[in-house]
Amino acid sequence: MSVVRWILLVILVIAAALGALFTIQNANWTAQLSIDLQVYAAQLKRPMPVPHLMWFSFGVGLVTGVLALPVLRSLFSSGSQGYNDDYTAPTH
Repeated sequence: MSVVRWILLVILVIAAALGALFTIQNANWTAQLSIDLQVYAAQLKRPMPVPHLMWFSFGVGLVTGVLALPVLRSLFSSGSQGYNDDYTAPTH
């Protein structure tokens, strides 16, 4: 294995250890979630553990980022791929 892979492996192990320690340390902490939008209000039936909320939020952010990558690549890629704008057309 190359040096870069070893460094990435060490970073991954440290991140996993910190995540596990956070989960163990905060397993008994709970939060009561509610939302009030003036026209609709909701509240969870029972409190939810904080690590579950944190990992759920992390997962949603990760999935959203992965799904947004193809869109962002097509928007910011050099050269247009099927999107014709009038800025490059010659003026008459």
